[in-house]
Amino acid sequence: MNYQFLKIQIMQLILRGLKKLISPLFFLLLLGCLSDEKRQYTLTGFALGTPFKIIYFSSSENQSIEKSMDSIFNEINHSMSTYIPNSDISKINNGNTSIIVDDHFVKVFKKSKEIWKISEGFFDPTAGIITKANGLGPKDNSISNNDIQSLLNLTGFKKVQIKNRRIIKENKNIFLDFNAIAKGYCVDVIGQFFKNKKINNFLIEIGGEMVAK
Repeated sequence: MNYQFLKIQIMQLILRGLKKLISPLFFLLLLGCLSDEKRQYTLTGFALGTPFKIIYFSSSENQSIEKSMDSIFNEINHSMSTYIPNSDISKINNGNTSIIVDDHFVKVFKKSKEIWKISEGFFDPTAGIITKANGLGPKDNSISNNDIQSLLNLTGFKKVQIKNRRIIKENKNIFLDFNAIAKGYCVDVIGQFFKNKKINNFLIEIGGEMVAK
């Protein structure tokens, strides 16, 4: 018996079997790679009174992402937008002492207090009354910069405290404005949202405040 010939025949049969096995395995592997391919998605619009742009990469489009962005923007607007008359901060600025502020407000208030202390008062969320008197921020015809000293008496973040989620002001006319920090805070909130969704490639820009990963 020609054993060499027999070995060759056996090897050919094995190779044919491997080809049949490898082809579908290769196809499945290729399909798996394609399914994991990440595509770019872009969201644009206006929020917090300024344009925003969000770019993220994901292997599948999540229809709930845009709704979640709207929800985050609405929450922060309702909490801290001085341009919305019925927002919590607008009600507080108008002297309403019954408002129970949300987590967004508490976090921004505490961070603002921290920065106010570090900057020795140069960062001051109560300075909004001065900017309003000079035509910046929400329009208010009742405020004038003619008497700057009386306006300065309404500034000073030490005159504002938070207790049991209520804002306590030494003077009801003190005007709070967190716009200098709110957009950056919103960027961080959205960034954390993406991380929680296991979306680890994104760029978020809101009014010049930006975070990328």
